[in-house]
Amino acid sequence: MANGIKIDKGLIDQNVSNMKNIINNNILNEAVTKGNEIINLLQNSEGEFVEAIKDEIGMEIETITSIGFLLNTFFDFVAAAADDFIRVDEGYNH
Repeated sequence: MANGIKIDKGLIDQNVSNMKNIINNNILNEAVTKGNEIINLLQNSEGEFVEAIKDEIGMEIETITSIGFLLNTFFDFVAAAADDFIRVDEGYNH
């Protein structure tokens, strides 16, 4: 029997799920919520500077959302790679 790579799939799935929850709840939801709160506070304000701030906050929300999507996709690939390593390990052990 060959010494193979031992991957704890349950631990990986749990960690991936935890990281995705942190990204979705603590980063994405907070960024969108707080950004929209600031924009709403400025809703009755006018002027070029205020409009520039609103636009900038909107762009920041889009950036954070894109980064969150990228991180979630990365963790999906981590989970998929774990599955692939498990299959490779099983193939060498059988």
